[in-house]
Amino acid sequence: MAAPLQIFCDESGQTGPNLLDAQQRIFTYAGVATTDDEAWSVISTARQTHGILDDELKASALLKTDAGRALVLDILRVYAGRYSIVAYDKALALSAKVFEYVYEPVFQHRPELLYAKDLHRFVAMYCYTFLINRDDLGGEAVRQFLAFMRSYDPATAPLLFGTHDERDPFEGNPFEMVTKFANGYRDVIIADNQSERDALRPGTLTLDLASSGLFSILCHFGKERRPLDVTCDEHPQLETISKTLVGGDDDPSIMRARRLNPQADISWTLAGRIRFDQSRNRPGLQVADLIAGAASTLASGRTTKRGMEAHLELVDLHINPHTMMPDYDAVRQKLRGPAVNWMVLYGLGEHAGRGENPHLVLRELYAESERRWDAGETPRAA
Repeated sequence: MAAPLQIFCDESGQTGPNLLDAQQRIFTYAGVATTDDEAWSVISTARQTHGILDDELKASALLKTDAGRALVLDILRVYAGRYSIVAYDKALALSAKVFEYVYEPVFQHRPELLYAKDLHRFVAMYCYTFLINRDDLGGEAVRQFLAFMRSYDPATAPLLFGTHDERDPFEGNPFEMVTKFANGYRDVIIADNQSERDALRPGTLTLDLASSGLFSILCHFGKERRPLDVTCDEHPQLETISKTLVGGDDDPSIMRARRLNPQADISWTLAGRIRFDQSRNRPGLQVADLIAGAASTLASGRTTKRGMEAHLELVDLHINPHTMMPDYDAVRQKLRGPAVNWMVLYGLGEHAGRGENPHLVLRELYAESERRWDAGETPRAA
């Protein structure tokens, strides 16, 4: 058996379940392959080179000074090729959960078509666009969804899970496609989410992005085909979730990811239980903190990027493909895929609550929508 690969993981921009924090829009999670001995040697050399005397290196402090930024750049260069960064726009991550917890339960037995057609990306960006543009209906519905995810109480999201008549016509706001779908399948969605509530503490785990980040880091280093020896910075919610991360073919998260994307290379094993420690005790965690902090600062624009061009270039080279940042091409209606998904979303809203087989409805909607687009029967947006 191959020798274990030791990796350290840390985060930046954590606001817990509040994914709409206006002061902290970006969350990053980073993993780096190193050992404590190597990390201590690298950090000691960087300290001496740049005259940094702090016992514990933290990106939040270092990136405020020229010497600190130079030290962080040294770290990024030394470890080039040995780290991965997952970045999230929190509002987009929340919008993606609308798909996961509203649409996916309805198609839980056969969700493959949703992902094959990129409907998950379309719904995420669709909700995100309404949210950031402060649309009265869409923005409020997503905010109510956040409240629902914290409590799993449908009364906190009346726009999504109220007692609306599915026969009511669309009134003109395109976001009604989402609210009518949620109302039409209210019982199915709430029952599925109730099982989530029974398994996890509401709000503290389901909205925590660190678990998604860690899974993506494990997928990245899993490509080395070596057992992973993982140490993460202390994080109570992640420590709870990590107990379900066992690796191998029987890992629930791996099984789900493979089912949703059969073509993806998703495989990793663990050398032992994931451990948690404080960064002041582990140089490897300090390196992970510097990497995550640099990525968060660059992505959020909290400080000027001037003088950090080299940092940005290195960070970009190490961005994990699971990163979730806005991509407006996903909803650009002049493109075939988004235009078809717009028609499908509208159709799903119309059919919700009629008692039809949703899987058959979905296939019929895609077939008809693609036919209409290919025949030029739909307007092509500029």
